[in-house]
Amino acid sequence: MARPVEPHRVRKRSWKGEDVTLLDVLDQLNRLHSELARHDAGPGDHPHPRIVTLNLVVVTGADANLAAAADRFAETVASQHPLRAIVIHDDLSGRDRIDAEVESHATVLILGAPVQREQILLHVSGEPGRHLPSLLEPLLAPDAPTYLWWLGTPPLGEVPIEQVMEIVDVLVVDSAGFERPFTALLDLADLAKTLRKELGIADLAWERLRPWRESLAQFFAPTERRGFLDGLNGVGIDYAGEGRGNRIGAVLMAGWLQSTLRWRLRRAASGQGGIVVAFLDSPRQHPVELAFRSVRADAMPGELEAIRLEGASGGRTFAVTMQRDPERRTLADVNVDIGGVDSVRQLISLPKSDSGQLLLRLMAQGRRDEVYMRALLAGGELLSATR
Repeated sequence: MARPVEPHRVRKRSWKGEDVTLLDVLDQLNRLHSELARHDAGPGDHPHPRIVTLNLVVVTGADANLAAAADRFAETVASQHPLRAIVIHDDLSGRDRIDAEVESHATVLILGAPVQREQILLHVSGEPGRHLPSLLEPLLAPDAPTYLWWLGTPPLGEVPIEQVMEIVDVLVVDSAGFERPFTALLDLADLAKTLRKELGIADLAWERLRPWRESLAQFFAPTERRGFLDGLNGVGIDYAGEGRGNRIGAVLMAGWLQSTLRWRLRRAASGQGGIVVAFLDSPRQHPVELAFRSVRADAMPGELEAIRLEGASGGRTFAVTMQRDPERRTLADVNVDIGGVDSVRQLISLPKSDSGQLLLRLMAQGRRDEVYMRALLAGGELLSATR
């Protein structure tokens, strides 16, 4: 008979080793799991099976502080997905060496079955860090999708990232944190062109834009307003901070509109003060003008500050403005005007979420978000035109 268990309690087993091999790490991982699996089983019971629905690989580079952040992210994701997390703290300097920390967690539920979180932290220096696919492949749980979350700027355009994409399903990035955002987003768009159809890219910056996208989409949701989509002729987007790298969020929003409404880019030009103007054609061949503008704001560089849409259809003009509240940064005013007669104003929330929560929401959309992929490609085209 199995022992009675206390529900919702977490049990943990751990191991540390210095200058180890991957075989050592796998042996210890299996040992820790076996101990937890048999903990609540009686003499005649089968041990609880290993449950892993996801591989989450987090690459932190040489920043030791990011390793602790990666652990918190993995814990957030594990609350909904039993997973194997592999955190790579990669420092190419120093002699060839792998130090490892392995943990296995079991959350005991009412019926005694544990939900697993297995975590492997590798401190890698020297040559092993240059061969990430060889380092990762033996450690991945079989028959589970693999998300590779690259903190900071991934080595886009280099051979290693191309090789890694052969063994993972989704590359997770945060384009808002790229060191050279302008160039890195162009590289990300180039990577998107070459990916196999079953592979995807997930961008935390894209998920932060969701409230903006949903609010704008809601304006066109009523049947009587669908014709306004064909009548859009002007888009303005304001963003915080100077420099072309700060317009990445604005570019993704513009790429979403361009790809969704099938606008064709004719030409674009950038000027002083962060101003960018692009001219596009709609499927019905009417011109659309798109403008980016850098504004001063008490905000993180790159944050969206305002979006304006305007146009005319069926003899009526319309305008939609979404403006972030300068004092209450998690709120935005939305103003709608149709023909100077119908006017609506509402306040919407721009909630802040940590990176783990953002990743969970991205994962809920599947391995490949085609809307984002199209927005990324269109945004890359726009950036290329403003070099």
